[in-house]
Amino acid sequence: MQLLDVSGPAEVLTTANSYGARYDLHVVSPTGHDVRTSSGVRVGVDGSRPNCRAASTP
Repeated sequence: MQLLDVSGPAEVLTTANSYGARYDLHVVSPTGHDVRTSSGVRVGVDGSRPNCRAASTP
């Protein structure tokens, strides 16, 4: 994974929130442990995928 895979969508969704959208962004991994990008940057996660509620759109 590249850092842009996480930061790009996060920026788009949080910017949309500033215009009235209601996205609730969570970063997850299969194990719930932090992950490393291809360049070695560690990305903290909020939990594991099985612990997430189903995605929905406003």
